[in-house]
Amino acid sequence: MSPTTVVTITVSVIAAILILRSVQVVPQHQVRIVERLGRYFKSAEPGLHLLVPVVDTVRAAVDVREQAVTMPPHDVVTSDRRVLAITVEYRSSIDDPVRATYAVAHLGDAMAQLVRATLDEVIGAMTAEDVLVGRAALTVDLRRVLTDGAATWGVRVEDVLVHEVERVPDSRAPA
Repeated sequence: MSPTTVVTITVSVIAAILILRSVQVVPQHQVRIVERLGRYFKSAEPGLHLLVPVVDTVRAAVDVREQAVTMPPHDVVTSDRRVLAITVEYRSSIDDPVRATYAVAHLGDAMAQLVRATLDEVIGAMTAEDVLVGRAALTVDLRRVLTDGAATWGVRVEDVLVHEVERVPDSRAPA
């Protein structure tokens, strides 16, 4: 083969690779966050998208489907200083993929921390008896506080369920 043929084949292969990398097919359940030269450029909704090779990069592929997360039991101190182990499940979906990508570093960890802090705040203001008897009111309060907190990250809290509330035996919080 002549040197011109080798160069032509090499350039053709490189061009084909660049063209293939510039075509992005986004599935129905995702939104891809595209950055141009390191800055937010656009949100690629489901469908076919053309990106400029080397200049555009996909920063994140955000799953916008509803997610159900069951938190492990969390020990909470009530206002009458009893310790309760509470298991909570929340269902959420991402409304704003840009905020979910840029407003918080690790969304899953941040949501778990928000749930624990919300449990501490809401149940800390209730007595153990109120918590054990009033699950409906507890669920409404948890959902309200979680919805407000998660909205800043582009997350919509669909529902909150309190699965288990158990007294920790001989539990009195230290003074």
